[in-house]
Amino acid sequence: MLARIVWLVGSLFLLSHVRLCPQDVMIIEYPDEQVVPSLSGVVRDPAEVPMAGVLVEEFRSDWKTALRSTKTDKEGHFAMNEVKGREVYFLQFSARNCTPIRVRVKVDRGHGKELQVQMVKNR
Repeated sequence: MLARIVWLVGSLFLLSHVRLCPQDVMIIEYPDEQVVPSLSGVVRDPAEVPMAGVLVEEFRSDWKTALRSTKTDKEGHFAMNEVKGREVYFLQFSARNCTPIRVRVKVDRGHGKELQVQMVKNR
């Protein structure tokens, strides 16, 4: 019974942050800004195994224009240079057979932990 309640609450939380973009592609967007010490991190699959080749794109705040991109290495790591004067970065993570994930990131040296992204398989 408790497991069912936890599953239901978790499902409602996840669904509250899912959006459809114009092409009817489901996207998971985290509502809270993540504070990290650098514009880098690691991406893992649902089994928590590091994922190589994940596309990491920085977008403008409206999520319509991609500014630059990189891909994760074989250990799932990515890194981007910080842009002088930019306070918040809008990052989208995309991989084959996975739902894209969007995260707002603020770099504050000495605060926060390395960005950790766990992809979700498409249904």
